[in-house]
Amino acid sequence: MQVGIDIVHVGRIKKLYEQYKERFLERVFSEREIAYCAGRKRFFECLAGRFAAKEAFYKALDYNMQKKTALKDIEVLADINGRPYYNVPLELGNLSIALSISHEKEYAVAVCTIIRRST
Repeated sequence: MQVGIDIVHVGRIKKLYEQYKERFLERVFSEREIAYCAGRKRFFECLAGRFAAKEAFYKALDYNMQKKTALKDIEVLADINGRPYYNVPLELGNLSIALSISHEKEYAVAVCTIIRRST
């Protein structure tokens, strides 16, 4: 089992957006992630949570898988109950992944656990 955690200041994400606009969004987030956050009341908080989740996932990967994976390859979606989950490339293998995201005004934090299942 591998664990990754990340915390992001919401203001940092807002500043990156203000500086780079759509270029920042398109480089880091999928169309589905952008659309989901655009529909939320707290747009930048939502993006910050997804950014933290991507970083947490990346930190939980072993070094060889990190080299093959870009942040945009890691998609953070929500199920019908609003619970976040990862949609990741099949090339990463058969993984059992858990994700938790939390927000507190100026910060978003995410924790990811990965268990590689034998095939």
